[in-house]
Order: sequence, then structure tokens, then C-alpha cells
Amino acid sequence: MSQFDFGGGFPQSPSSPSLGGSDKRAEISIRPLTIAQLIRATQVHGDAPWTIDNTQFGHFTLVAQVTKVQLQITNCVYTLDDGTGRMDARRWVVDAQAGGEDPWSNIKEHHYVRVFGSLKSYTGKRHINAQHIRPLTDHHEIFYHVLETITVTLSLEKGPPKNLNAIAGGVVQTSTEEFSDLPDLQQRIMKYMKINETIDGVNVKVIARGVAGPGVEAAQVGSALEGLIESSYIYETNPHHYHTTT
Repeated sequence: MSQFDFGGGFPQSPSSPSLGGSDKRAEISIRPLTIAQLIRATQVHGDAPWTIDNTQFGHFTLVAQVTKVQLQITNCVYTLDDGTGRMDARRWVVDAQAGGEDPWSNIKEHHYVRVFGSLKSYTGKRHINAQHIRPLTDHHEIFYHVLETITVTLSLEKGPPKNLNAIAGGVVQTSTEEFSDLPDLQQRIMKYMKINETIDGVNVKVIARGVAGPGVEAAQVGSALEGLIESSYIYETNPHHYHTTT
């Protein structure tokens, strides 16, 4: 039986909202950032959204090296360094995982990792609320992330390049042809999630109905979703609710 009981979401590009309000689309967009950008991010007040150069961001992704791992009873703190700065990433221990294997136990010091999360501030110190961390298997991803971060930042400052369809709010929108190397069912899932994203994600049951067809069973959809998680195309933010990482 699959771990899924049928969730996912696709972060669309938000506009560049003003500092005074919150744009819900910015909250589900995943912007590539560096630690230096997180350090200089600002808030109008403690409950306001974070902004960089007057552009809101919510979830983000970065690539960095783990320089220290601190295991605690309720959480685990990873000190990250990406060459532009250093910041702690904190992930909370889920009670449901207490009796099972820690899925992040393979994160060790000196590993390079990709992190997905949001920026938090507590008693004046900033940290990353890590929702997903995975070790890099291809170190070219370090350079890809740097180039992607530069592309998004310059596109927000100067407008998108003419050869891209759209870059807004920190997310590069590309054609679904980028999924052409995936098996057919996984392609259909990714395309469906792209069209039907919500702030909370698309429930896995909805995905199953959306990609249903002759010969497609719930177990096959669950297996396809597991494969997308393992390949880091999607990640879990709430139980059975997922966002894409592309």
C-alpha cells in the first residue's frame, strides 16, 4: 500500500506586490535565493511578509554546505554556508516519526544540500524553517542554483529576457516540455499540478481523479508521486499536500 491516501500544489508566479500588503501567490511561489539575500530581506513589521528589493517572497530554495549539525529533542539545527553568508536551518521533529526512521538522518556535516523552506525571525535572530532538505547527488546543481538565482533577481529588477515566456515574483515559468524525460504518468501529474495549484496544495485524491484514465489505478498514482518526491520534483509541506520544486 502506498504512503499516499490521495496532495500536491504548483507554485505559480506572483506579481511584485507593494510592501503594504500580502500576496497569497507569493506565499506559495518558490524563489531561488542566497543566504546573503535572506540576511538583507526586510519586513515592515513582525507579521508582514518578507521582501527583497520591494518584492515579496514566501517559500524559497537555496543550495549550501552543512557546516554543523545540532541534534536536539524537539528539533534539529543545520548551520548552512553558501559562500555568501551563514544561517541556521531548523526542522522540527514530527511526533509521527518518533517510532520510525528519520528521513533526514543522512544529512551530515560537510554535505552540500538543497533546502526548501521559509524565513523566520525569533528574538532578533533569523533562521530558515526547513520543510525539506536533500543532499546533492550532482554538484553541478550548485552552479545551476547560482545561475538561476542571478537570472530571477535580474529579471525582477530589469524585466524578463525576451527569450523567456515569463519570469515574475521569483519563479521562472517554463514549458511543460521540461518534464519530457519523465514517464508518462509522472508527466501528467506534473502538468495537472501546474494547472490546479492552490496555496494548500492539491490533495492527492484530486490528483488521482485528474489523471485517471484507462488502466490507471490509485496504487500507480501513489507510486508515481513517490518517484517524483524521490527525484525532488515535489515535496511535502503538510500531510499529503505537496508543492513542486521546479
